Amino acid sequence: GIGINHSNVMNVVQTIEEAEKLLTGMSEEAKKLPGSDSEDEDAAARPASRNENSALWLTLVKDCLEIAFRGTLLSCSQSRKAERVPYKFHVHMEQDPSTKKKMPTLSYWCFDPGLAMQELSRTNVRSILLTSGTLAPLDTLASELSLDFPIRLENPHVIKQSQILAGVMPVGPSNGKLNSSFRHRSSASYVMELGNAIVNIARVVPHGLLVFFPSYGVLSSCIESWRARQSGVASIWERIAKIKHPVVEPKNSADYA
Repeated sequence: GIGINHSNVMNVVQTIEEAEKLLTGMSEEAKKLPGSDSEDEDAAARPASRNENSALWLTLVKDCLEIAFRGTLLSCSQSRKAERVPYKFHVHMEQDPSTKKKMPTLSYWCFDPGLAMQELSRTNVRSILLTSGTLAPLDTLASELSLDFPIRLENPHVIKQSQILAGVMPVGPSNGKLNSSFRHRSSASYVMELGNAIVNIARVVPHGLLVFFPSYGVLSSCIESWRARQSGVASIWERIAKIKHPVVEPKNSADYA
């Protein structure tokens, strides 16, 4: 390797910046010399000089270093970097849109949200406000985002312990297994068993009923199956609609309008 690490990357970046300025200055001086391309009418179309090309490549190298060592350049604590590696290099084959050929691609993945948050805080924003119902524990969240958050508000849940009943339904109304693993979630027997179970639950649960699915794909396939009528009998979806008013969450935010 070339020996660039967290302790010396700042010096390398500063050296590259000085070399950029030197090469750019040399290119500007060359344009002022008698007989240079800058005196021609077609100066705008002239090819880039060797110094300009070198400065461009140095800029690309500096950009790569700033991305790879962003945690250091944003003054992250050394102790935090020692805890875990916040990035991963991944080489994979990806199709080039222009040539339609698969080319090796180097991906640099960041797994540390604190790097982006620190970069945001360095823009001197007045306040950073985070709100959600699932941010707790707040100490862990602040550590992950590398920000202190001196003002914190955490409210108790609106649902009391006496209002909660946690249970597992291993089988449906026809005694069929309710197994939502990837292998079984697409089977017709499971989908029908799940739909009939929801119909029965809807009959005894007052007011609203909220049903979660593993993915939008599973949600769509289940609803499609439940809407289908068999032998003139009311479909599962129709039976649900007689008891509750079904509202399906759209996949795209534009569909909320």
